[in-house]
Amino acid sequence: MSLSLARRYRPKTFQDLLGQDILKNTLMNAFEQKKVPQGIVLHGIRGIGKTTTARIIARVLNCMSQENKPCLTCASCLAMDEGKHLDVIEIDAASHTSVDSMRNIIDSVRYKAVQGSYKVFIIDEAHMLSKSAFNALLKTLEEPPSHVVFILATTDMHKIPATILSRCQKFELKPFDTKGITDHLVHVLKQEHISFDLVGVQTIARMAKGSMRDALSLCDQAIALGSFDEKTIKNMVGSQDALKILDLIRSMLSGQVSEVIALTHHMSMDASDPCQVIQDIMDIFYWMILYKHDASQVSDLLLSQEEQTVAKVMADELSLTIFLQLWPMLLKEYQNLKISPAPWEALTVLCLRICYLKNLIQGTPVDENEIFHFSSFDQLIVFLDRHKEAVLKNHLLRDVVVTKISDGHIELYPSPHLPPSFKDKLISTLSSLTHMNWIVEIKNTPEDVLNHPIVTILKEAFPQGIAWENLKPSI
Repeated sequence: MSLSLARRYRPKTFQDLLGQDILKNTLMNAFEQKKVPQGIVLHGIRGIGKTTTARIIARVLNCMSQENKPCLTCASCLAMDEGKHLDVIEIDAASHTSVDSMRNIIDSVRYKAVQGSYKVFIIDEAHMLSKSAFNALLKTLEEPPSHVVFILATTDMHKIPATILSRCQKFELKPFDTKGITDHLVHVLKQEHISFDLVGVQTIARMAKGSMRDALSLCDQAIALGSFDEKTIKNMVGSQDALKILDLIRSMLSGQVSEVIALTHHMSMDASDPCQVIQDIMDIFYWMILYKHDASQVSDLLLSQEEQTVAKVMADELSLTIFLQLWPMLLKEYQNLKISPAPWEALTVLCLRICYLKNLIQGTPVDENEIFHFSSFDQLIVFLDRHKEAVLKNHLLRDVVVTKISDGHIELYPSPHLPPSFKDKLISTLSSLTHMNWIVEIKNTPEDVLNHPIVTILKEAFPQGIAWENLKPSI
């Protein structure tokens, strides 16, 4: 049985490793300077070369040529290729999570390397180790013998304890861009003497979403199918043609209920995955949001030229507010769809909800300049009143003195009656309604206000005292 493309074209040297320039330059310089770290963490999404990089490091450390790059011909390199190297131990942490597995490693590190110069422990999916296993590894990882190197590979670095991370050098492997994946797939297919359609290859590259292994696996499947046609590939993975998705979006946002029902029914007959349909809709929505905000930021490889033309016309006819308000709904329903007993029916109902919800959004015109540009206290009060935030509005009118307001920033003095939760509530409400980050700065020492000349005159005129609510904002 022949090897898969991902295994057959797996890099064996840093020169063959695609992308990851910072990682390559750092480690190659470390090898030249004889300063190889004894603890390394490689993290990133699946299929971008974490385990491959770990094996390249092990190969360089144990190559008999001693030239800071593997010769690929010595006994050590050949043993690595066959997976039989005695000093390179790969551990799948997903199936060896217990502290006993770590004890076996700790017991073996004291012995010198047998076949090469270094004993290399590659712990794949390291985040799956138990807390006890991590704790057992701490001391050995902090002060390992000079002949031992630990390499931890993980897709979720946040689950690895900080005590482990602080003892290692961390390298983030970046996802591949669509063009890089396309170029590599074209190279592989030419090496395999397989005819292909470039548009179909670009489709595979987009579907891989940054993972080279996913792209090569899809190539294997397309080779077995015998076609690299774009439509065939999309049918192969259960994805819809982007023009069909654009038709569905147009129907939803124009309120054409019967057409929405017909389109979703036709998609269900194609045996597509309804979750993938929502993902495709979200991808196009994201493209349109970027296009509406800054046309120079959109990706030329996410959609074809024909699809981009259709998407631009549709985006130009609609407000950015519509896409921003529909996005959370799509995100939530994507999760609900995964557990729905009737996913296609759920997708159809979601599309129908958007038909009517879009009309409600358009039926309530929103002044985008008012949302994003507050220049006065009165504008802020009117905005909160319009959005029925009566509690916040009343606190602003009664319990604070606002001294400064601008885009994304409010400065105020509180009264003793202001609730402690007011600041967080105001920030979350404004951020949600305006889609901006807000800073609310509360001044707890109002000496400059109390010593203001006008306040001094008022205090002399009213020696019995001035009620806080009588001090009104002046901005």
